[in-house]
Amino acid sequence: MKGALSFKAQALDNTSPDFYQHGDDLLIPEEQVSRQKITNAISDVSLSGNHHLKDDGAELIVDGRRFMAQVSCQERDIVGRRASIICCGEFTDDEDPAYQTETIIGAIHAFATRIGRTVEPFHLEAIRNELAVLKKKRSMGTPIVLLGLIVSLIILIAALNY
Repeated sequence: MKGALSFKAQALDNTSPDFYQHGDDLLIPEEQVSRQKITNAISDVSLSGNHHLKDDGAELIVDGRRFMAQVSCQERDIVGRRASIICCGEFTDDEDPAYQTETIIGAIHAFATRIGRTVEPFHLEAIRNELAVLKKKRSMGTPIVLLGLIVSLIILIAALNY
C-alpha cells in the first residue's frame, strides 16, 4: 500500500463523534484537519472513481490507484440502518497484489473490532474477490499497453519507410 489506510465509521447513536482512523491511530474529535482529510479522500474517490462492486452491504470504488471500500456491519444505528465502515487508501505496483488485498481485509476487520463492530464475513469476501480480479486486470494491463505501443511503433516505422 502507498501510505497508510484510512477509515471512517458513523457513531451508532448518531450524536457522538464519528470514528476516524489513519494507519493505526484512532483520531480524536479535536483532530479536525486529519478527520477532514479522510472525509475528502473518501469523497474524491466516490465522485471520480468507477464502481467495481456495488452489492448489498459491500462496495468498491477505484480511481486510478486510489480506492474506497465500504462494508456493512451487523450493528445498526438508533434508527435501524445498518452501520458501515469505509476504508480508503492507495495501491502500489511494487507490492504483491495478494498481500495488498489481505492487508486491506485485515485492516478493515481490525478497525471494526477496535470500535466494537462486527463486519459480515461475506461482505469482506466480496471485497477480497473483487480486489483480486481488479489486481489481475491491472497486472495484465501494463503488458497489453506495452504491446500496443510496440505494434504502433512498428506500423509507424513501416509507413515511414514506404
